[in-house]
Amino acid sequence: MLQFLNKSLKSSNTFQLDVIADRVIELSDKADLSAAIADLSSSEGKRMILGGGSNVLFSGDYNGTVLLNQLKGIEVTGEDEEHYLITSASGVNWDGFVETSVKNDWYGLENLSLIPGTVGAAPIQNIGAYGQEAGNLIESVTSYDILNRTTFTLTGAQCRFGYRTSIFKNELKGRVFIINVTFRLRKHFTPILGYRDVAIRFEERESDGILAAEVREAVIEIRKAKLPNPAEIGNAGSFFKNPEISTAKFTALKQKHPGIPAYPIGNVVKIPAGWLIQEAGWKGRRYKNCGTYPKQALVLVNYGDAHPSELLELKEMIKTDVMEKFSIKLEEEVNIID
Repeated sequence: MLQFLNKSLKSSNTFQLDVIADRVIELSDKADLSAAIADLSSSEGKRMILGGGSNVLFSGDYNGTVLLNQLKGIEVTGEDEEHYLITSASGVNWDGFVETSVKNDWYGLENLSLIPGTVGAAPIQNIGAYGQEAGNLIESVTSYDILNRTTFTLTGAQCRFGYRTSIFKNELKGRVFIINVTFRLRKHFTPILGYRDVAIRFEERESDGILAAEVREAVIEIRKAKLPNPAEIGNAGSFFKNPEISTAKFTALKQKHPGIPAYPIGNVVKIPAGWLIQEAGWKGRRYKNCGTYPKQALVLVNYGDAHPSELLELKEMIKTDVMEKFSIKLEEEVNIID
């Protein structure tokens, strides 16, 4: 366990914002968790837990203590005829975990390839892409309760997974440190090809002849073609959630905007936020030292010297213009840290 005072978090957030934290505690050994949490709890001011920093936007310097999660380790913790139970420490790089799973024939995560961040962020955000969500595969999550100083485990059902949300983002927000996540992964591969971008890569193939490594490779190529690499251009991936509206509201919008894309889900219709932002005139536009990515309007980027306030101003202007044009309120997927 290492501690630093007045440390820059530029390398610890994918927006690459050069914000300063009063104190940073780096945790790499689970045995030090109790002491680190006690230290965190006794310190004055604000406190937060940070993993890969892939889904956060700091509003400025952080006047408090940051516990930086660097716990590592992946192991098989159970199996039956159809599945393996794979437990990963929360500080493991997410895409590294997906790569390890594919190489070891643990199936189910392929469509979630190349999502930035750590394994510990997966249940918090219920990360998802191309027809798969982490919550569909999570068997359990083991966490440390900062208030009660106890370790507890929730089943996947108890995590209350929803669209980009979970109990960790709501009732337990700021209260727990996720130690590890156990996934129920299949022994036999069945490709998920519901999204057009993925499906067209295999349209002339029989599904039983498609390999998991091929799906992973296709997803990586698709993401690289559309999304910026955080190591090259600071960003936090999709900044806004895809809004869900009523069927009646969609019908009315369709009359005014015939080209509006939609994905019916039960009694609601999901609208791609990227399309709304693009049609509101923001795709590829620059504002001061930040802007929207030219290939995907849903992604806000730091062109190198952006101040957090510039990104906050940008996202508010986008929300205002989308509301005025479509009467749809965009909701941030990224967590804004004050």
